[in-house]
Amino acid sequence: MKKLRIPIIILLLALIAAGIIIIPKIQRALAFAESMELDNIEFAFINMDENLPSKKVIKSSKPFVFPKIENIELPQDFRHDRDYYNTLEYIDSSYTQGLLVLQNDTIRYDNS
Repeated sequence: MKKLRIPIIILLLALIAAGIIIIPKIQRALAFAESMELDNIEFAFINMDENLPSKKVIKSSKPFVFPKIENIELPQDFRHDRDYYNTLEYIDSSYTQGLLVLQNDTIRYDNS
């Protein structure tokens, strides 16, 4: 029994240390998941910096501005795997808040 005493103590200390490190991460993940529920989604996106690591980025003195053309017409339907979906119905049903299509450094579609 004496031979197992030290390994058991080491194992217990390792479990306690892992719990101290992991439990707060699990709690943050659960809080984030709750904030992403549909009732809270707008608030969650507005306050994303409270749930995820973030940092301020200094704006460029010479920002790149994407040229924009008149919106392209989205296809009426699209295929994913073997299923076909109506594009507008899919956008509505997926709670999309905005859709931006960039192609060759040009804004081709923007409904935000």
